[in-house]
Amino acid sequence: MNLFISYRRDDSEGFAGWLADLLRSPTEGSEPDEVFLDVDDIAPGVNFVRDMIDAVGRADAVLVLIGRHWVRPSLQKSDDAVRLEIEEAIQRKIPLYCVMVDNASLPPGNALPPSLKLLTGVPHAVLNEGTFADDVRKLRRKLRAEVRAKPRGRAAQTACLEVFHANPGFWTERSSFSVVLDGKSLGTVMANTPPHRFDIAPGKHRIQVRRGLRRSDVVEFEVSAGARAQVDVTLALTGGLECQLSNRQ
Repeated sequence: MNLFISYRRDDSEGFAGWLADLLRSPTEGSEPDEVFLDVDDIAPGVNFVRDMIDAVGRADAVLVLIGRHWVRPSLQKSDDAVRLEIEEAIQRKIPLYCVMVDNASLPPGNALPPSLKLLTGVPHAVLNEGTFADDVRKLRRKLRAEVRAKPRGRAAQTACLEVFHANPGFWTERSSFSVVLDGKSLGTVMANTPPHRFDIAPGKHRIQVRRGLRRSDVVEFEVSAGARAQVDVTLALTGGLECQLSNRQ
């Protein structure tokens, strides 16, 4: 399923990253979801609004993440980014779900501009910090039961990216990190598991790994058709991430 997370960075950025990581990980035998999160999926220098609107159009559902400071005067302005995302979803008839975090409540109708009044009647969920992972699993089950994914073809991929976890003793059993290729998230990798393989297009690429707000340096590499690029991800004692090409044979 292709999901778009709409949120305000100064309201719920940490929760948005946490939610995206969990949705991108397989659970209960299900496939990982494709999740669009602007900090992961919009490369520097691109048209932010155009990319954001395009991503909403590709989504099977839009999750509107609402924290305690989500409602603000800018919401009444037509160029508010969050408002634009939700209006695009309404116009395209893409299912909307309100997801409350940080002990927030569903905004009352009189706090919303006329174009967003529909939000008061869409399905909603609450993610509590103490039971976050369990709450996300319930939300995921709800989405899979209620949302019909759009049919989409898969382009042929002819190269492989293999991600290894170096220094395994530094990782905890539930550690995970996301792999970002050319500004787009490939998905989340759980540590202390066999090397993770991604199908990618041949050519030149830039890779970075992220864990919460911590990010590795960007590493450039090139892989030819039918070949395999191998990357080691290291967790330092300080908790920082390092990403480097591997020369494994």
